[in-house]
Amino acid sequence: MVNSLQKRGLLLALPLLLLVGCAGPAGVSRPPTIEAVDMRVGGFDREGAQVTVTLRVFNPNGVTIPLENLQADLRIEGHSVLLLMANQPVYQLSAQSTVSLPLTGRVTFKSLPDALSRASLSLVSGLLEVSVVGTATTANGLIPLRYEKTGRLEAIRR
Repeated sequence: MVNSLQKRGLLLALPLLLLVGCAGPAGVSRPPTIEAVDMRVGGFDREGAQVTVTLRVFNPNGVTIPLENLQADLRIEGHSVLLLMANQPVYQLSAQSTVSLPLTGRVTFKSLPDALSRASLSLVSGLLEVSVVGTATTANGLIPLRYEKTGRLEAIRR
């Protein structure tokens, strides 16, 4: 039989358990942050080039969490030219740590004229807007993440 002292203890403990439970599953309370920090173009041949975008990902939680479905769209003047994909399907983000993760893709030169012809005014002004718009998920696909970085490339003048 439960006495009144035990009932009071349970009543006091219940709000504490609810507060601790609000941290989410297994101590995950905040989503990771994702920021595009670098873009490199290389591996040129007659048909295209390899593009690598490096992301800085920070896990603010006290536990390791998975990062899944990591991808990004490379856009020139708002027009999509390339889908960048992660090198592996899932990354394990260690507790309270920052990692650099690459996204890669191959852009074909045939796909560029259409996007660049629409951006002719920007080419004349000498600045070309380039953006990386990406998504990922965590918590087995339950928490969607979105990130975006936009910059301007200056035209090479002779």
